[in-house]
Amino acid sequence: MLYAHPDEAHRQAGVPVQGRSWSDAAYGDENLAGIVWENCEFERVRFERADLRQTVFVNCRFDDCEFLDCRLGETLFSGCSGAGAAISGGELYGVVIAKTQWERLAIARTGRNCVLSESGFGEIEFNGEGARQRALTLSGVCFERLRAENAEWTDGTAVELELANCYFSGAVFTRTALVGAKGRGLDFSEVRFESCNLFQSDFSGSRLRHAPGSIFAESVLEEADFSQAMLEGALFAQASGAKARFDKANLTSAMFPKAALREASFRDASAHTSVWREADLGGANLAGLDAFRGIFRNANMDGAEVSGASFACADLHGVKQSLEGADTREARGTLDWRAELERQSLAT
Repeated sequence: MLYAHPDEAHRQAGVPVQGRSWSDAAYGDENLAGIVWENCEFERVRFERADLRQTVFVNCRFDDCEFLDCRLGETLFSGCSGAGAAISGGELYGVVIAKTQWERLAIARTGRNCVLSESGFGEIEFNGEGARQRALTLSGVCFERLRAENAEWTDGTAVELELANCYFSGAVFTRTALVGAKGRGLDFSEVRFESCNLFQSDFSGSRLRHAPGSIFAESVLEEADFSQAMLEGALFAQASGAKARFDKANLTSAMFPKAALREASFRDASAHTSVWREADLGGANLAGLDAFRGIFRNANMDGAEVSGASFACADLHGVKQSLEGADTREARGTLDWRAELERQSLAT
């Protein structure tokens, strides 16, 4: 039987294309879907408008190759090496690059459900349309540089990402899990984290301005700068944030249960309905803090500055320190509140 494409027989028989080399070649408008390439070499090869859905490249070498307007769907690159490749146009979904060592990977196409796993790169670049990625996963990936200025990543996952090697200026991360991110001493003032999971991350000494609904539980935030940040609904449970600055931040409904916040500053912050249960606020600057209806049950405020703060209608049960100079009208659990209860009890 004759086949329109010389590799069609391999696809029909399920036999990999093995040990072949191409240099300065082009595949145009080819149907290469489902073909397995093993131990092949591609040097300056251009795949243009090729169908590469469910195509598999195993232990192949790619040097300065291009995938232009191709259909890359559930395509697998496993154990590959070389100078790398650039992807632009076409379709990009479910692509997996695993155990691969490339000098450069450039993605200029919007993608979804793509995975980079257990691989090493000199540079990864998401540019143009490639800045928009949905459900992108980075796991066990090492790189010298990751460029994703103005990125829009939604529902993604990146575990223990070395943020010092990333260029994310103007980026927006939405519902993205950046668990264990390493971002010590960096400036994220131009980055937006929207409802992201930053569990057990290190942002000590860093600057952040926008992370509403995000999770910082068990993170290291010592001397971090959240001044004037938008942090509505953010979770800081058991975070370590000694000497962190939250001055004039929006902390509406933010939660700090069991957080270590000694000598942190919350001057003039807005924190309506926020939660500080069992938080350590020893020596903290709470001057001007508006914590209307906040929950401070069993919080430590030893030595905290509270002048001009508002704890109106707040739950202050278990707070043993004096809050003289603060507004505690209709607050529950204060010394005056307990004394009034006792007077009412005696009166009856």
